[in-house]
Amino acid sequence: MKNKLVLSTYAFVIIIFTVILYNNLVIESPVKTASVIKVPHDYRTIQEAIDASSPGDIILVSSGHITRT
Repeated sequence: MKNKLVLSTYAFVIIIFTVILYNNLVIESPVKTASVIKVPHDYRTIQEAIDASSPGDIILVSSGHITRT
């Protein structure tokens, strides 16, 4: 009877530890959603928008005349 109680206690501790660990990983690892970067509204040049972007971001360039510098 005592062995079953000890095993139940260990199983309970392992389950609680797993739940706490899982919650910490989920809470501390938010999923980043893609951003939409608009040129020239958000950044003055296309290169500035590229430099500021992250993988998955979308860069929208307004129509008009583009002058290379």
